[in-house]
Amino acid sequence: MDRITHTQKIRHSPVKTSSYVKQNTQLRFRPSSQDILVSQIASSASLVTRIKPRNLQLSSTEVVLRGSDRFWIETELLSQQKLDFYTANGVTHLQPTDDTVKADLKLVLDSKEHSHQRNLYFYETATQDDEIRAQVDIQDTAITNPIFEIAAQTQWLKSFDAQCIDNWLTHTKGLFNKKQMQRVALVANSTELTLKHWWLGTGQGYERAHTTLFSGSATSTLHADEPQFECSPKDLSTVFSILPQMPLTSPQVHITANAHVMKINYSTDIADYETFIPAINDAGEADATAFKIYGGANG
Repeated sequence: MDRITHTQKIRHSPVKTSSYVKQNTQLRFRPSSQDILVSQIASSASLVTRIKPRNLQLSSTEVVLRGSDRFWIETELLSQQKLDFYTANGVTHLQPTDDTVKADLKLVLDSKEHSHQRNLYFYETATQDDEIRAQVDIQDTAITNPIFEIAAQTQWLKSFDAQCIDNWLTHTKGLFNKKQMQRVALVANSTELTLKHWWLGTGQGYERAHTTLFSGSATSTLHADEPQFECSPKDLSTVFSILPQMPLTSPQVHITANAHVMKINYSTDIADYETFIPAINDAGEADATAFKIYGGANG
């Protein structure tokens, strides 16, 4: 999950004024589709994850998780692999909050590790402004015409993280905003996946590359000659540095890419997941072709 925030100017209509809305990541429970949508607001394309929990009915109305609680889930539960240490003790519905908290509903979690409780707070989307209520979602036809597909076991994901993602991070040395670091490319063939980085410019390609062999722990299906998917390195590292740490139960993680988006399917004991990484276009912006806006005035 992306913890990097940006600021974008949003014009309010019909009033001829403008304000700044941060491109924060928002976690939204949608009872109509029985899923959780995690993506950015104030954006036309972003990293998107759809989560289908098993046996979970939080609320009869749409709600979004408070930003500080989402950050806690990222840094405490996921990054430190403590998801199994917390339980809702059979509670399947959110509870009303008292007047001392600026939130509508809460979920109380019990820690099996430290014997204490942690409240997660939610806001009803109906009470939010349009600019905050609208967030990025994926189109149903997003993944047509794939250029490559990969079926990978957890061991291969760990190798890819160590050999490609970690090596890329070592070479960045904090230079995330340099032009050369604005994009990376994934190139698949029948035996390996290569991560190319340090972009030299249009028509010049990449200077550096790291490769992970499939070696029996992954297989590829190619639908084009030398298929290449280009995207933001921040999006790619966010997904593939977390995946090997998750308690995956699916035998394989399925990775499918086309010209506009990459889709990653995986499962745990508590949910099924679909994560979508937008491609990057010639202008260096996230490709919005496969995405749509959910919620807000027009969603």
